[in-house]
Order: sequence, then C-alpha cells, then structure tokens
Amino acid sequence: MVGRLAVGLVAGLLIGGAWARGTDTPMHEPLIRVVNRAATADPDALVELASRFEHGFGVKVNPERSHQVYCQAARLGSVRAQLALARMYLEGNGADRNRDHAAAWLARATEAGDPVAAAILHTMPPPKSGALCDSGPPVRGLQPPPPGNPKDRATIRAWIYTLAPDYGLDPRLVLTIAAIESNFNPKARSSKDARGVMQLIPETAERFGVRDIADPVENLKGGMAYLRWLMAYFRGNVRLVAAAYNAGEGAVEKYAGVPPYAETQTYVERVVRRYPRPVHPYRPDVTKPSSLIAALPRLENHGG
Repeated sequence: MVGRLAVGLVAGLLIGGAWARGTDTPMHEPLIRVVNRAATADPDALVELASRFEHGFGVKVNPERSHQVYCQAARLGSVRAQLALARMYLEGNGADRNRDHAAAWLARATEAGDPVAAAILHTMPPPKSGALCDSGPPVRGLQPPPPGNPKDRATIRAWIYTLAPDYGLDPRLVLTIAAIESNFNPKARSSKDARGVMQLIPETAERFGVRDIADPVENLKGGMAYLRWLMAYFRGNVRLVAAAYNAGEGAVEKYAGVPPYAETQTYVERVVRRYPRPVHPYRPDVTKPSSLIAALPRLENHGG
C-alpha cells in the first residue's frame, strides 16, 4: 500500500512538471476569442480554456468544468489534455481520485508517443479500464457557418473543426487531408473525377451516403465518414489510412502496406510530415479490422 502511494506521488509530481512545461505560454488572448476557438473544437483552444477554468485566469475557478473541457480536448487527441486528466485523477481535483483512470489517460498519451507519459506509466499498475470521462456540455461560442458555398479557406476550416469531432476525428488530421487533396477548394476536380474539398470519387460518395458531391458540407461529411471507416479498418494506423484514402483500401491490402505507387508514397509522406502521430483513436464498432492488422507491430495494431 505504501509503495503504491509513493508511486502515485512520484507520478503526480512528474505529470505536474510535464504539464507546467506544456502550458508556460502567457494567456493574453481575450477570453471571448478563446471561447470562440474552443467552440470550433480546436484542441489547443480547449486546453487553454480548461487551464483558465482550473487556475482562474479571467474566469472563476471551476475544477469540474475544467475537467470536462480537458476531456473534450483529450478525445480529440491532445496529449497535454491527457496528461492534465491523469494529474487530476491522481490529485482528486475536478474529479474523484482514481488511479486506474489516471493510468488509462497516461496509456493514451503513451500511444501518441509522449515519453514522459510512458515513463510514468511504467511505474504504475496497468490500467483495467479505458480512458473515458464525462465530457459534459460542449463549449458554446459563435454558431458554425451556415451551409452553402464557402467564400474562403477560413470557412472551410471552421466547418472541419465543427464537424470532425462528430466523426471521432482529430480536426488537424482532416485539415491535413483537405489541404493536400484540394487546398480547401470546393470546386476542385481531378483527372480521375475526384471532386470537392475531400476529393471524393462518385463511387465513394455513394458508398458513404453523400447526396450532393458538389455541396461543400456534404463533401466534407462524406470524406470524414470514409476516414472514420478507414480508421476502424486499419485500427488507427495513420500511414495506412492515408495510403488507403489516396489509393483505396484494396491496394493497401494487396501490397500489405503503402502501395509502391509514387503518387501514394509521396502523399503518405506529406500527410505524416504534417500530422506526425502514428496512431489515431478509432471506433472499433464501425467495422471489422483488415486482415492485414494482425501482422503489424503492436503500435500499429492498437485501439483508441
């Protein structure tokens, strides 16, 4: 018992140090701008808002609301939020003290490649539960843009930030795909008849229920539905998902990895340079995994 308590104290100190290094930027941005950015599901803005609730920067201290907003950011893949939740569960601040929940969030941060989380997790018993928490009501700010033809890149980005969490996707990954596919141009059309911001071919659009491939919002939803399916099929392996989005999941399975097509290999490298996390959370209930998954290393064969 004493040993476990000592481990918990050490872990708490380490997480506290790691968190302090990750949040040492001054909070000079007006609160209204932070809230509006957080309302678009921007993970960095959500973390900043949660920190303000936790420490009372410009708002009344509210540990419970801080915990809820950290949860929203953590589910979007923010390692800073995952570390903050682990600390909260160890300290019992904003949530009931629960070492198993703390270990589960440390495991999630470890999967994302955070070395501090991995070092702390090594000193603790393996988590028995998943990294779950009550995210509470979403942050509300300005209303998302209305459907219609977007006039600029900022509007497309706002839609992506608004819609991506509904598909269990990190908006930053969707932004990466949209930028590479079309440079956010809703009228883009390739020689292979891929169309719109997410460059959907008609067959893929039909497969994922897109009624009007030319409508920017419908196009975004179809592309995100396909990405959600690919995440489940390849169990969050970002390289394989990127390759499949470009060349199709059949080509990835045929070659047991990224196909030897120059275009696809260049595409994958562009994606992983902009979005360097090797594993993305996924919903295992969306579809059964590819038979290719069983042959991959553990890092590439892990759920979120």
